[in-house]
Amino acid sequence: MGRGPGRTTSAGLAVGALALVGVLAVGCGGGTAKSGPATATSGSATSRPAPSTGTEPSAASDLAAFVSSAGTVDRRLRAAAAAVNGGITADLLTITQPTRDAIATADPAAAAATIPAGLGPDLMRTVLLVQSDLVARSWALRGFERAFEPTGTATVARSDPNAEEAMRCLGNGSAAAADFAADLLRVRSAAAAAPPVPAVAPDSRAAGDLAVWLRTVNLRNSGCGSCGGQRMASLPPITWGETGPQFPGDLDWNGDIDGVAFHATFVAGQGWTVVLRAC
Repeated sequence: MGRGPGRTTSAGLAVGALALVGVLAVGCGGGTAKSGPATATSGSATSRPAPSTGTEPSAASDLAAFVSSAGTVDRRLRAAAAAVNGGITADLLTITQPTRDAIATADPAAAAATIPAGLGPDLMRTVLLVQSDLVARSWALRGFERAFEPTGTATVARSDPNAEEAMRCLGNGSAAAADFAADLLRVRSAAAAAPPVPAVAPDSRAAGDLAVWLRTVNLRNSGCGSCGGQRMASLPPITWGETGPQFPGDLDWNGDIDGVAFHATFVAGQGWTVVLRAC
């Protein structure tokens, strides 16, 4: 079901270990993506039971899965970066099927699926910064891979404009790779100091906000010709409210994030689908 009317506001290649150098179909109309399936129904938020460890209850256990998954994705990105780096020479860029497989395996969606809705704004900001680190690096690698699409070959001369674009994309992941460990440590510290995360219904406004933020992170790095490098250091404000179609056949937009209209719907058992009107 769609969200109801109303308003609420929430609050180069160095993608890994590369040392040689130093991206819902978007097009120019919008971006769409689905969140993971959900099984609960709507209802009031309740706190999860505090762990009986003898220590002060905190959000650390609520974010343990994310911290672990983010670390796994980071290691996969570094392995993919090393594979990409091995295909770069002074005269040629080369990509192999194992390299393509390594890039595909390093998918940040695995970490995104473990982020609980209902985090406080400060904690959500630190978590989404880490998620955007991963997405920024992933799409930098995919930008490299994209350079081989026009020719359909496994090699591209360094003098080719596509190779120049590939190297530019690879460099987009360097800052996120360098900062990842410190950013993840901030998540661990902030989670340990925060109270347990309240459980929220999967079709709640809080869950909808998370879906919109995650779609925005992905679109900034993948849409409109982008190839990584875009990190979410602050939470873009979200406003819910029906605006209606802008032209015949247009979607019925039901909110905006930082001035960009979105259409967000929830279906039980499937999760959220978010479309952004971008480009």
